[in-house]
Amino acid sequence: GMYERMCKQAEFELEESDEEIEELKKCLDETIALLNVERGRSRHLQAVNKRLERDIDRIAFDEEELRKESELFDHLLESKDKEIESLFSQINLLVQTGTMKEKNHTPIQSFIS
Repeated sequence: GMYERMCKQAEFELEESDEEIEELKKCLDETIALLNVERGRSRHLQAVNKRLERDIDRIAFDEEELRKESELFDHLLESKDKEIESLFSQINLLVQTGTMKEKNHTPIQSFIS
């Protein structure tokens, strides 16, 4: 009697713990599946990050190139401004020295006509 009851109790407890183990296995499998999904996401994000870093480097390079071109352009403009100033002073000199001798016109008008 007593021995049989103890055996039945032990059997029942074993079955219960088997069920618990199955539940834990299921949980573990779900957790592993979720981790794999996260690992995939992480890899994807790392790839996106690398691409963004390359884009940022390219943009910085382009910015530097543009800055250099802009400086060159500024120098070009400065030298053109100086050329124009020089031409104007040459015109004024011609006007003053009376190379344009028409008295009825202002010097610029006679220069144009």
